[in-house]
Amino acid sequence: MYTGSHNSMAKPFKRGDIVRLKSGGPPMTIRDASDNDSEVICQWFTKSGVLQANSFETILLEEVGKEGPTQVVVEFVTTEQR
Repeated sequence: MYTGSHNSMAKPFKRGDIVRLKSGGPPMTIRDASDNDSEVICQWFTKSGVLQANSFETILLEEVGKEGPTQVVVEFVTTEQR
């Protein structure tokens, strides 16, 4: 468990918030937070439906909201001219 200093500028997350790593990845639900809000335990489902959990420093996370991230699907259609 991380025991370094807490960044007072980091937004405290609460249980049930939906977050993701700032570097990307799946949406995760905050399951629990450390006493000083510097670290949280998140859980998420993998693409194959397996429940995972791990702890993360809050400075590495951003809130994505209750709806989760917006997913845009783009389909390219090409036509061949004969």
